[in-house]
This record gives sequence, structure tokens and C-alpha cells, in this order.
Amino acid sequence: GSEPSFAALEDYILSFLGAGDKSGKNSGEGLRLKLGTPLQVGTMLFGAAEEILAAERAEALEELGQAEGVDSAMDKYREAMEADFGAQLQAVRDSVMGAVGRCDDLLDSTLRLTNGADLFTTYVLGNGGGKIRER
Repeated sequence: GSEPSFAALEDYILSFLGAGDKSGKNSGEGLRLKLGTPLQVGTMLFGAAEEILAAERAEALEELGQAEGVDSAMDKYREAMEADFGAQLQAVRDSVMGAVGRCDDLLDSTLRLTNGADLFTTYVLGNGGGKIRER
């Protein structure tokens, strides 16, 4: 009993899709058009998506190349700044050492003058320098 109902269902589906029925009446072209068009649309969409993805990939590769160029430039800049820092540090050290040297020279000459005054008053004047210092 269920076989005839399936046959009727098959005939209805085939006639709805435009393929005709089991007997072959009106078969072929309608079904091909109804099923072929979505497949063509899908194929065209897939092709368009591939083109878009290929363009985006090319753009991403170009941006990657630019980013790598920036990275390389930043590395060179860092190296230049490190070298410049070393030169600036050496210049500061030289300036500080020069100032220290001048302070040493000033201190030495000041001590020599102080010692000279004491020696002069002690040995030449013979009084220990008391009167010279009071002035």
C-alpha cells in the first residue's frame, strides 16, 4: 500500500521541479535549469571570493614587506642611537674629568700658596705667620 503513495510523491516532486514524471513527459530541461542556476551562482560566488581573497593576500604581503622595512629601519636607528649615546657619554666623561683635573690644579695651587705664606712667615719672618693671617 505504501508504494503507490511514494510513486505519487515522486511524480509530484518531479513535476514541481519541472522534470516531468516517471513516464518521462516534460523531463530534463526544467530540472536542469532549476538545479543548474544555483550551481552557476555558487560557482560565480566562489570565483569572486577567490579573487577578493587573492587581492587581500597580495595587499597583506605588501603591508608585511613594508612592516619588515620599518622594523629594519628601526633596528638601524636604534644602533645609531646607541653609538651616539656612547659618544655623548664619552664627551660627558671627558668634560667631567677635565673639570676634576681643573679642580685638582686649583686645589694644588691654593695649597701651594697657603703653604708658601706659612713657610714665608715661619722661615723668613720667624713669627709663625700670626700677624700676616690677622690682616
